Amino acid sequence: MALVPTLPAIRPPPEPPLLFEAPLSYDDRFASVLRVQKPRLDRQRRRSLTVVLPVLCLLVVLGSVSAWATSDRRNGFADFFREVGSFDWLPLLAGLAVVVVMCVGAWLLHPVLIRQQLRAALGPRGADGPVTVRYRLDEEGITWDGADLKSFTPWSFLSGLDEDRERIFVLTNVPDNPFVLRKAALGAEVLEAIRLRVTEAAGRPDAAGGEAVPQAAPDAVRLSYTLSEKERAALILYTMNTRSMRLSRLRSALFWIAGLSLLYPLLLAVLWAMDPYRVPFEAALPLYLEMIRADAWQPAIGATALVGLMLAINPLLRRFAARDPARQATAAARPGDYHVAFDADGLASSHGRAQARFHWEAFRGRARAGDLILLKLPWGSVVPVPARAFASGDLPRFEALLARHLPLRSRR
Repeated sequence: MALVPTLPAIRPPPEPPLLFEAPLSYDDRFASVLRVQKPRLDRQRRRSLTVVLPVLCLLVVLGSVSAWATSDRRNGFADFFREVGSFDWLPLLAGLAVVVVMCVGAWLLHPVLIRQQLRAALGPRGADGPVTVRYRLDEEGITWDGADLKSFTPWSFLSGLDEDRERIFVLTNVPDNPFVLRKAALGAEVLEAIRLRVTEAAGRPDAAGGEAVPQAAPDAVRLSYTLSEKERAALILYTMNTRSMRLSRLRSALFWIAGLSLLYPLLLAVLWAMDPYRVPFEAALPLYLEMIRADAWQPAIGATALVGLMLAINPLLRRFAARDPARQATAAARPGDYHVAFDADGLASSHGRAQARFHWEAFRGRARAGDLILLKLPWGSVVPVPARAFASGDLPRFEALLARHLPLRSRR
């Protein structure tokens, strides 16, 4: 029987790389952070109606019934059910109305307040305008080439695609840093090609094994590290305590003082509106203004004391709030060390097969957060470098590079 030789499988030729340019601005960075945080923020917003509203309504009902049941020598709740016909429902309904207005108002204002908070976390726009970024999508991954930064991300580091009306987001295994592309700057053909390639290739294992090595000068300061949970918490705390975040907390405190101080006038107005035997508006208005003038200082002082107490314990609350996201980020982090090298041109880094190169001009300053040395990038981004990771004698060399290229005073 004749043997038919088997031919080796012929691999199809690789697709030509997809090359295009797109602008990147502060608004694009803000949109990407908001998109990444959207699931958590939506859950937080729903709690104002699904958790806070029922709990406050229950407390109002219990407080009103308890106050009535223990007044006029009644024997507690046992007499309530016998004399329920004489129960005054007006204060209870007014209290419930105020609670509903507060919770629905919080639900409506939540997107506005969260946007303000995220903008405070990113910091001011500064002098950094939109930059033009050149992209290359090929068989290996995505190359990002900006003015002072060039990076390569393999397909194994990408997790998928997301979109809104104005932008398309290429999601990575670093949750807070997706690629963000403005649709208006790309043609329909390019957009469709991006969707197709990312959908097909995201998460694909690397064809070439091994790790990339940072390309830097022979005399570069080199180190390798993995951020610990404690260091990630310190980084989150630093973000929560920037100047813009402190100003945002101060504005929120003033807002809460004003809002809580207005609860008393609001409750009086609701009681008057719900009273079936209410006096005419012309007669009620002078009495209403007199009651506010005489008694409004009490809720104002109470609101100020409550908000002042919250500001006093805010550092403890921030430390507690940083633990959970730090723990989640540590658990979700991709295995392996970050390899970093500093030389006269800037910073070169690698993680697995992903690589990045920052010129010194890309940074806007530096700061410390515990053991971390933070190199500031535009629009709220930082590169954290743990001081513990430097070999003996390398930390003074690194600090000399910082003093030469990145003085303590921010450039912009």
